[in-house]
Amino acid sequence: MFISLKAVMMVCLIGLLCQSCKKGEIQPYYKQIVFYADYLKPATGAIQFNVDYSTLPKEIQIPANSPVTVTTPTGRVNMTINNVRLKDGLGVYNIVDPTKDVVVQELRNGVYEKDVEMFLKIKRTQNLDVVLVLDFSSSLGSNLANVKNYATTFIDYIQQQNTSAKIGVVIFSNTIVSLTPTPGNFNAAKNFIYNQPPGGDETKLYEAMDKGISLFQGSTADGKALVTFTDGKNNSTNVYTEPGPIVAKLNQTYGNPAGLISSYTIGLNDKQGSVDEVALNSLALNGGSSAIAPDVDQLEKIFKQFSSSVSAVYTMTYDRNNSTVANVSKLRFVVNTQLQ
Repeated sequence: MFISLKAVMMVCLIGLLCQSCKKGEIQPYYKQIVFYADYLKPATGAIQFNVDYSTLPKEIQIPANSPVTVTTPTGRVNMTINNVRLKDGLGVYNIVDPTKDVVVQELRNGVYEKDVEMFLKIKRTQNLDVVLVLDFSSSLGSNLANVKNYATTFIDYIQQQNTSAKIGVVIFSNTIVSLTPTPGNFNAAKNFIYNQPPGGDETKLYEAMDKGISLFQGSTADGKALVTFTDGKNNSTNVYTEPGPIVAKLNQTYGNPAGLISSYTIGLNDKQGSVDEVALNSLALNGGSSAIAPDVDQLEKIFKQFSSSVSAVYTMTYDRNNSTVANVSKLRFVVNTQLQ
């Protein structure tokens, strides 16, 4: 059968185009997260489960003093830690298939071996409380409209990812007003932000964060996040003169087994030196982050980035049989993730 040179060239061209399409595709970015823990279950006395924070990779955020809740369903022992986040500077990581992508290994005779009767269950929680603390002081000027838009878009994204989340809001300048988080109040929170007028020339940053923390009182959410924005420094000394007391409050659980509040801080430094970067960094705690925007365009990106991190909060449960473990059992957890 005769095949023309033109037909042969066409087939080759199609082949080259297909190869170039494959090469041009953006492939998912995968990350394997490995961390270690010790387990002890004496014949009498308390069960112990301790994460090795000294070797904890940066991609997994587990607040160091988060409480471990121990339960004993029939024939099993479960140890649960809340408010866990999987993220780094690149973004947030997802576990595509929790049944396959999470492996538990135990050290036996110097070798870590997989045990099919031990599990690490990592699930994305829908029980999430978020409080936005927003600076509306007069120094924002025309940027106030942008801040309102970014904050309400932040709420939209949280709603898309978690329809059960509750949103609280604190607006501050020389005065402080607030909205308590309640179920399904996404529109109420957005309207609250849009309806607030420009503020005065005081920046009651630490008092406002204190008010934000108080809005979590009685919260039993598995994940809690405080997201604070300012374009200035704390210049009100009526109550707080430095961030230390707020740091102390963020590091308390207030008897809540759901654990600590993750604190995120955002600064707009379009007027050089207007924000206290050291203070904002010190107030980013418990799996939260701090970011400084040099202009309004960068500020929009930070709100979007933080909304992704805030909504991706996990509950982590180590589940094993209830047999006595008299000597410390060394555990290794291997978690395969994909960048969101």
